[in-house]
Amino acid sequence: MTIQPIGDTSAALYLSAADLEEHGVTGGELTLEQAMTLTQAAFARAGLTLAGSIEIEAFPDLGGVLVFVHLTPPQRRWVVFDSLDALLSALPLLPHEVGDAALYCHEERYFLSLPRQSEGCMLRLSEYGCSQSFTPVQEAALLEHAHPVAAGKTFDRFRVCFCS
Repeated sequence: MTIQPIGDTSAALYLSAADLEEHGVTGGELTLEQAMTLTQAAFARAGLTLAGSIEIEAFPDLGGVLVFVHLTPPQRRWVVFDSLDALLSALPLLPHEVGDAALYCHEERYFLSLPRQSEGCMLRLSEYGCSQSFTPVQEAALLEHAHPVAAGKTFDRFRVCFCS
């Protein structure tokens, strides 16, 4: 099975003849229900959430099945800073109030979570940190193990303290 992203909210899943054989079917025998089950299992293993319509195109002559899927876009943007110094240097570049920002610390790295619509902030912060994309499973694992530093209005106060 191969998952190939197509933009931010779509992906293609290719099930080879060998993948289908593992599940006891061929491309010509594959039912819609079986294709849905295989697709959901493959995306769940990859930590991706399925949403919207799933369009299936089968190419039995080529020995496999191609599935097009629409994915739920990430709700948060993340910037990872390797040190506290890098984070503190970046803070003055943020607008006065970021809104729904949150800061976490994990394994001596700082993870700044910003709302999805904060594209401009991401560009400014890229000089000091790295933009990071997380699957929903990866994001949940980070939030489970990371130490919260500040969020929301507390983050705004934190930023003001270090920017003065």
